[in-house]
Amino acid sequence: MEVIEQQFKNAFAYAPIGMAIISVRGKVSYANKVWLRLFEYTEEEMMDKQLIELTYQEDRAKLTIHIDQLLEEDDKGIAVEKRCIKKSGEIIWIRLNLSVVKNDDGSTRELLGLAEDITAEKKSKEQLKQSEERYRSLAENSPDLITRHDRNFRYLYASPQIYQFIGAKAEDVIGKTYREVGLPEELCVFFDKHLAIAFQTKRLNILEHEMPGWNVHSYSRLVPEFDEKGEVVSILVLTSDITERKKADVELQRLAAHLQLATESAQLGTWWYNIKTKKIGWSPLLKRMWGYDTERNDLDFNHWHGVIHPADKQMALTLLQQSYENHTPYDAEYRIIRADNEELRWIRSLGKYHHNAEGELTTLTGVSLDITSQKETEEKLRKSEERFRGTFENAAVGISHVSPEGKWLLVNQRLCEITGYSEEELLQRTFQDITFKDDINEDVDLLRHLYNGSIPNYSLEKRYIHKSGSIIWVNITVAPVRDSKGKPEYFISVIEDINERKLALEKLKLSDERFRLLNKATRDAIWDWNLFTNELIWNEAVTTVLGYRTDEVDNSINWWKERIHPDDREQVIKGIYQVINEGGSSWMDEYRFRCSDGSYKSVLDRGFVLQNHEGKSIRMLGSMQDVTERKRFEANLKEQEERFRTLANSISQLSWTANGDGWIYWYNQRWYDYTGTTFEEVQGDGWKTIVHPDHLLYTTTVLKEALDRSEPFELTFPMRRRDGFYRWFLTQAYPLKNSEGKVVQWVGTSTDIHDQKTVSEKLEILVGERTKELQRSNEDLLQFAHVTSHDLKEPVRKIKIFASRLESELQNTLSDKTKLFLQKIQHSADRMGAMIEGVLAYSTVNALEQKIDQIDLNQIIRNIESDLEVVIQQKQAIIKTTPLPSIQGAGVLIYQLFYNLINNSLKFSKPNEPPFISISAANVENGFVKIIIKDNGIGFEGEYAEKIFNAFIRLNTKDKFEGTGLGLSLCRKIVQRHGGSIRASGRKNEGATFQIMLPIKQASVIL
Repeated sequence: MEVIEQQFKNAFAYAPIGMAIISVRGKVSYANKVWLRLFEYTEEEMMDKQLIELTYQEDRAKLTIHIDQLLEEDDKGIAVEKRCIKKSGEIIWIRLNLSVVKNDDGSTRELLGLAEDITAEKKSKEQLKQSEERYRSLAENSPDLITRHDRNFRYLYASPQIYQFIGAKAEDVIGKTYREVGLPEELCVFFDKHLAIAFQTKRLNILEHEMPGWNVHSYSRLVPEFDEKGEVVSILVLTSDITERKKADVELQRLAAHLQLATESAQLGTWWYNIKTKKIGWSPLLKRMWGYDTERNDLDFNHWHGVIHPADKQMALTLLQQSYENHTPYDAEYRIIRADNEELRWIRSLGKYHHNAEGELTTLTGVSLDITSQKETEEKLRKSEERFRGTFENAAVGISHVSPEGKWLLVNQRLCEITGYSEEELLQRTFQDITFKDDINEDVDLLRHLYNGSIPNYSLEKRYIHKSGSIIWVNITVAPVRDSKGKPEYFISVIEDINERKLALEKLKLSDERFRLLNKATRDAIWDWNLFTNELIWNEAVTTVLGYRTDEVDNSINWWKERIHPDDREQVIKGIYQVINEGGSSWMDEYRFRCSDGSYKSVLDRGFVLQNHEGKSIRMLGSMQDVTERKRFEANLKEQEERFRTLANSISQLSWTANGDGWIYWYNQRWYDYTGTTFEEVQGDGWKTIVHPDHLLYTTTVLKEALDRSEPFELTFPMRRRDGFYRWFLTQAYPLKNSEGKVVQWVGTSTDIHDQKTVSEKLEILVGERTKELQRSNEDLLQFAHVTSHDLKEPVRKIKIFASRLESELQNTLSDKTKLFLQKIQHSADRMGAMIEGVLAYSTVNALEQKIDQIDLNQIIRNIESDLEVVIQQKQAIIKTTPLPSIQGAGVLIYQLFYNLINNSLKFSKPNEPPFISISAANVENGFVKIIIKDNGIGFEGEYAEKIFNAFIRLNTKDKFEGTGLGLSLCRKIVQRHGGSIRASGRKNEGATFQIMLPIKQASVIL
């Protein structure tokens, strides 16, 4: 009986699954180590804890019902999948088996609980679902036509873009061949031929072809898809419309040579050097880069050469001389010490020689780029990678960086688990603080020899003082990391927890009743291997898991070995004996095991080695778990991932995926081919390093807003190619959401639109050449507006005067009809005068320079309320204002902006409802403030939200509401002049809202 009791205690303590004894009231009275690790509690913390406390809130009622049923139905066990809460707050899924333990009189004594972590299985199913959604999202949102064909060339899949190519819907072509769909015979023959080649060669086939009768040029990529045996089962065809590219090729080739130097020099300091006169020309940006005043005109070659770092001067001159002698471009990287503040900066200069008609070198033109940030980033990255590689090669043990004085510099999570301290607590201590006092001297002495270089490294078994006060045994291995002078910068320590191995024999307890329930309750096949006799004993689960009858199971180790799949047998047997022979404490492997019907199941086999007091292995206890279903899910997930990666690597765009927060964790191969980067450089938000600096602020702002909205977005910006050249891309991204509507993944593509963009830039250059002529014309128009307004005002003034005289002198003799005519003349003259003033204000808003002042928007609103006091009182209007910020701008124009908007809200109010106007402000990132003006007036239809800013646009008749139709157009001009934006929204009879974005600071003192 004692032996059986001891056997059960050993099995309970070292069972490979979580086990606990639970009272009938639901309290945990005892738990093994796996149970404690599962919930992250110590043994003391777990004792007397209610099982219901460990259960997720929404699953507690269900668990209570199951326990009540178990107690009522006597000897039957239950199994339930539920969510639990770890001590850290993390939520996990477990499969919980509960069985009743009875007293001799048949009454219920306690419950035996077995817990298995199935979180990975749950996540695997969710990931498979997301992978399928991601594949379909990428296929259906790609601009390319994507189809899949079987060996008979029938359509297996077609993306919605097929309608644009052949005029048929995707669902109408599935299961049909090209001929059955109705494509021209010439095209059917062409694709049948190349599909056959792709099936035969098993290689990618790339085609350019014309769609007969449609005048469309296409580019197709035929990508073989393989099964697990390496046979081609289908062909993925990706087709792009390249008609516009074909048309643009000739024009782009002509412009390429002219645009190359200009595009490479954009946003760079430029210079030119006359070889004969020895004179050098500087752009303003280059002068600032070197630390000189941009107004200086006396800068020569010595000013360029004089600020170069002494260690780099000769190199820079040598490269310049070599490029001159060899007639090759000049390319040099060097440091400068700025002339104004002696700041050290890294510079890269590129130059090109030019010849005269006789072939003589005449000038050297070039650009210079400040690459300091790039150099600093490269240095930081190099040191960071060295530290990372040296520290976390083996995360299964505790790892730390320790200063020569003994202070913890860096610790991993495993070390925190071993010592019981958090990372923050350890970093405030030294290793001496937690080392057992009797072990400190030996450890410090070895560290001193290591520091002096007399030993290369050392290992030591020592004791730590756990945060709880208990003593734990560890084995530490220490090695130094030295600087360029050989002096240790810090020490790397690898700490292995050997406490369990030291104390294993003291904690073995067995019980016959509980051992029987363990074998009966678990779904795993439990085995007990006597290493002396090679006797292998299985529990009853071997019959249910593997299908064997009891009389078919032989209690010998050979019975187990013979049923391991032949392809796995050597590896499995070698691995388990290696653990036993080398004194290991545990073993785990996955392999295929033959069932009674001859089929094979995938199993996860785990075992723990028991040792005697001499440290010799005597037995091994373990469990075999059926993971066939999990392997199938993993295989399906892997297949979906491979299909997605094949598709993503085959499309012409750069492609990427990110988590729900926008952290990018995967790019397709085209990304790396284009950028020349590595994954380590661009993971997360590392992509920002290849975005053009002038566009980075805008790009990150738009991206943040899109992530916050969890909606698809697109934007354009230039990205750096591997050779340093920037090309324009259109980036589009789509969110994938889980069943709760939360974004769990983003899928994005970036399409090269540089060729289209550069054509537009060429047109802008042509427009720029006429800027001076247009400016002169604008000045003439401004003068004309002043003269015209003066000439028009005079006749209008006289009309009003003479109409007044007629009415005054003849008022007793005029008929009512005549008086009405005179009133209409006066009203029309008033409107004409207002129109002349409005046109003059509209034409001059951008013409005159305005001084920039600090403007208190609160004071502006108060002034407007005072000026409109009579109208506000007449209409009983309420204006509610929250505190507004101060901004820089032209005071007169800012006043006009808010006056027009508030006056509009008063003017376009509902007849029988007092106007309510709210004015509020919100800080926006990147130096902008958002002002929102909202009213309860007559509003407008949404389709007019943009049109109302056009000059002379009126949505209401002049009889109902007076006005010139220039007020909102003038508002937009004022906002744009300040570098901001304005937009409107509204609904008929529900009011209007105006959102104004204004910079807090202006770039210059004159607007």
